[in-house]
Amino acid sequence: MTTRASLVSGLFVRRWIRFGLMGGISTLSYFLFGHLLVTVLELPLFVGNTAAYLLAFCVSYMGQCRWTFQARGVHRSMLPRYALTQGIGLGFNTFLIWLMRHMGLSYTFSMPVAALLVAVSTYLLCKYFVFPNGQGVD
Repeated sequence: MTTRASLVSGLFVRRWIRFGLMGGISTLSYFLFGHLLVTVLELPLFVGNTAAYLLAFCVSYMGQCRWTFQARGVHRSMLPRYALTQGIGLGFNTFLIWLMRHMGLSYTFSMPVAALLVAVSTYLLCKYFVFPNGQGVD
C-alpha cells in the first residue's frame, strides 16, 4: 500500500473524522432531498422541507450508528437518545449564537464558532450517551 493510501485509510479509522464526514453527508442529503421534494416534486415548502429534514436525520442516525460509532445496541434506546442529542445541539447552537451576538460579535463570526463547539459537544454526547458501546479509535 502506498504511503498516501495508508494515510487516507488511517484517517478513516479515526472516529471523529468519520463523525465529521457523516455530518457532511447528512447535510448534503438534506439539501438533495429538499431540492427533490420542494423544487422537483413541488411539495409545499413546509411539507417538503420537513420531510427532507427527517430523511436526512435518518441518514445521519444510521451513518453515525453503523459507521462512525459501530454501535452494538438497541435502536429503541439509541434513537431517542440521538434525537435528544440533536435537539440539545440545536438549543446549544441557538444559545451560543445569541450570546455572541449579545456580546457584539457578528453573525458571520458567531456561526462557525457555534458550529464547531456544537460539533464537539454532539460528538461527546454521541460517544458517551447515545452510542456508549461503540467501537473505534478516537
